[in-house]
Amino acid sequence: MLSPAYLVLSPAFSNVRLTHAAVGVSQFLRICSAIMFLWSADLYRQTRYLRSPWEKLLYPLAAWFLLAPVAFGEGAVLAPGFLINAVLLAGAASMYVAILVERRMVGAGLTALVLLGFSITNVTAALTSAGAVQTSSDIFLVAKFDRRQKRGDTDALRASSGSRVGRDGGASLAAGAGR
Repeated sequence: MLSPAYLVLSPAFSNVRLTHAAVGVSQFLRICSAIMFLWSADLYRQTRYLRSPWEKLLYPLAAWFLLAPVAFGEGAVLAPGFLINAVLLAGAASMYVAILVERRMVGAGLTALVLLGFSITNVTAALTSAGAVQTSSDIFLVAKFDRRQKRGDTDALRASSGSRVGRDGGASLAAGAGR
């Protein structure tokens, strides 16, 4: 359920209200995926914390996350969505820690650690979401190196060390070291 949350945001919408609604749907899908993690831990432990009355809370929550961004802007659902997600993920992490203690399953402990990390990330995103939908997708940015900048660094290295550094950035340095 996490992939559709990101796929909803991927197209560029021409209507601003449709974009805001997509942000709300994305946050709701993230909450649903956190509920699935919580439910899986609940089923494994057989505690039955999640029952049908919990499902009835999803209907007004879905309406809020669909309609509030259209009426009030995407800021109305970003921070609350991240905080709800953080609470659910922290609850799931604690249940997986209980599985680790009860059944001595190392995989449950690793899952708990990852879920706790996601929970902390969601709290951070809620605190910093004042100006960005990009907060959740900044993880996927990749730094690019400019070739001219790389050549400038090797020229500076050549000037400071007095040794030969060629255009390959170090192969001739290693070859010249044996002379």
